[in-house]
Amino acid sequence: MAELQTWIDLPEHPNLVTCRSFMASDEVLIFADYVEGGSLQRWIDSGQLYTGGEKAAVKRILDIAIQFAWGLRCLHELGIVHQDVKPGNVMISQETAETESSILVKIADYGVARVGASVNSNIGISPENSNFVSGGGFTEGYASPEQLAKKKLDWRTDLWSWGISVFQMFYGRLPNKKPGEFPEKLQRLLEQNLGDSGLCPVPDSIVTILRGCFLEDPTQRWKSMDTVIDRLKDAFLVCSGAGYSTSLTQLSRPETQYSGIAERRTMDGRVWRNPRTALLWVLQEAGRANDSLGTPKVRSWSKRDGLLAADIAVFDEARGILEGLIQGGRKDLEKELAGLFVETGLVLETADDFNTAIDLYKKAAEIYKRLIGTAGREEFFPELARVYLYWGNSLGVLGFTQGAIQYCAKAIKIYDQLVSTENRNEFEPALAMAWFYAAESLVDTDDKLKMYDEAIRLHERLLHNEKHGELEYYLSKDYLNKAEALISSPHEKSGEREIAFNLLGKSIAILERLVVADGRREFSPELAMAYAGKAHSLRRSNNFAEALQFSDKATAIFDRLVNLEGRSEFSSCLATANIGKAMAQYSMRKHADEFYGYQNITPSGKAMEQYYTREPATVKLLFDKSIEVLERRVILEGRNQFSMDLAAAYYYKGLLFKKQFIEQFDKAITIVEYLVYIENRNEYSGDLATVYGEKAKKIYESGDLNSARKLLEKAIEILERLVLVNGRTRFSCNLAAYYYFKAETVDGGQAIELYDKAIAIIERLIKSEDYKELLPKLSKIKEERGLLLNGKMGKKRKKHLRF
Repeated sequence: MAELQTWIDLPEHPNLVTCRSFMASDEVLIFADYVEGGSLQRWIDSGQLYTGGEKAAVKRILDIAIQFAWGLRCLHELGIVHQDVKPGNVMISQETAETESSILVKIADYGVARVGASVNSNIGISPENSNFVSGGGFTEGYASPEQLAKKKLDWRTDLWSWGISVFQMFYGRLPNKKPGEFPEKLQRLLEQNLGDSGLCPVPDSIVTILRGCFLEDPTQRWKSMDTVIDRLKDAFLVCSGAGYSTSLTQLSRPETQYSGIAERRTMDGRVWRNPRTALLWVLQEAGRANDSLGTPKVRSWSKRDGLLAADIAVFDEARGILEGLIQGGRKDLEKELAGLFVETGLVLETADDFNTAIDLYKKAAEIYKRLIGTAGREEFFPELARVYLYWGNSLGVLGFTQGAIQYCAKAIKIYDQLVSTENRNEFEPALAMAWFYAAESLVDTDDKLKMYDEAIRLHERLLHNEKHGELEYYLSKDYLNKAEALISSPHEKSGEREIAFNLLGKSIAILERLVVADGRREFSPELAMAYAGKAHSLRRSNNFAEALQFSDKATAIFDRLVNLEGRSEFSSCLATANIGKAMAQYSMRKHADEFYGYQNITPSGKAMEQYYTREPATVKLLFDKSIEVLERRVILEGRNQFSMDLAAAYYYKGLLFKKQFIEQFDKAITIVEYLVYIENRNEYSGDLATVYGEKAKKIYESGDLNSARKLLEKAIEILERLVLVNGRTRFSCNLAAYYYFKAETVDGGQAIELYDKAIAIIERLIKSEDYKELLPKLSKIKEERGLLLNGKMGKKRKKHLRF
């Protein structure tokens, strides 16, 4: 893991393969960009490098050599020595990047790369500023003499290996199978007339460059990669008759260190300690002096994942030492080992590696259960409950609903026993949190609300006795998540919209006081989520001007967290907040008078024209940027927990932009069908029915009744199962709406039967659940049923009742 931190923390650059995410299980998995063209080794072996004749092949080789050298130069500027430079670790894309080059070269596989003690802009440019690192793994045929001798290395070892790789491009083979003979053999080879002895002619200028790479004494080699690149460009001019025109991108790094990268907090506020503290303690227990760690190198991470990987690596080292002590008889250290499993799990959760986090929570639970069962250490029941809670939460994120419910229930049982039976009131906050996590794991809205009410009841009672910032924070989360459950419900019951609105107001009031007045900026993410929830509620109430204000507040906070503080784990939150903002802007376009009142602008004809012509482009830009972020998270980084956010983005874009509705709806359907039918994520069945239904409406409006009917049948099949089999009564209105809609696509008795089904559902909802707001819709459906029965319906309607 430690060796891969370098790769994980690399900045974006066209000549470097970027790490998108990682999973730190028994075998560390790196999710990196896929490069379609394959490796340079593959191009050499297949002959693809040499197509088009000798002149084209030489030009192509020089282009690759230049980009290859530039990528190494960028690594060296970061203070990184690759140590395993070879054609197999160079990837080639055949896509152009607005350049004359038809290829793009990317350096990959930094598994043995090392970072020196300091980084400055001169590193890799002059040897005086070189970072020396210990020798690691390498590939013998490409290794420099100093690397084979296991001496300290600097950037010039990569220069040697680059030269071997260039030699191989011209000759199609390595110069010698005996690495120890390289310096002498190479120089003798280069002293010969090699121009026509390779797979394609080797220019004299390239021979000169290679001579400067293959000197046994590193200090006698080329003084910088810049010098090599300049000489390569001269060779390119001579060989091609034109100057090298491909733009070589400078390394881009933030001018100031992101302030939030070092935050050791999960997205929901749980904290872990600096792992170095744990390692120092473990070393003391092992009887090893603290200075065995050596002088710590202070590293400024450029990515959030870089810090997370570093913390995981240090925790892993501490755990490894601790496990050795326990195996040696120190059974008294088992509880500390369980604690390290839990803390590492929190880091992994923050890195979105929930599977590995679950593995560690399982190990921690096994230790605590053994301590409780065999040693009678009942004082570890609270720790066991905490592990169950985190375990259940991680299962819920991954969509394992039943498992999440099971482990949250175990935690509730333990905490409730401690509080109710043993009068351990200090665990009431933990019990409230357990109810909260249990609510998060549930699917049914009414069940969720009951759990949130339990958490709210406990937190409100605790705060009545003692004002405490942390308790207020958790109460605000209770209010917020209960409101979101109401807002996202398939259908609101009477008065629930007002309840949600009030809960959001309470949550925002608490969080604004904590964040703004008390300076508790660690609670900013929840404040942003509360603002976004309020904006959503206001949009549903057609208060688009105020919704836009709250959307602006939410996006401002998330933008600061991501782009100023480096908290990349909130990038998907920023994307979804921007989609909410786009929805509010679009809705205001349809209510232009309200928009101009909000902006205090007189809606003159010119102003109205400017608004209507410019605003849609802004909305589309917000959607496109948000979708780009979510696609990167899901497709490139493999973070499937954001799949529904991406599907929702496609869905809403399809709703708003009529020309793209089929393409966007189909993308959403593909994702949700996979989740429901392949991954058995039945909690998204209602969403799938909704996308089917909305696509049916759009297709119906275009006159394609048959396609619309087929989609409606799919939606109805899902909703009938949810309502009639699973008892999910909040989907009843949706089912009635689709019965009503389908009646428009059929004739005679079929239509009457569908009207009757819709009427029966609505009458039951009005009678049993007091859905009085459905009375006008009931009257409308009965009226149309009567007209159809009497043969007086006339033309089909083009607008549908909203339920």
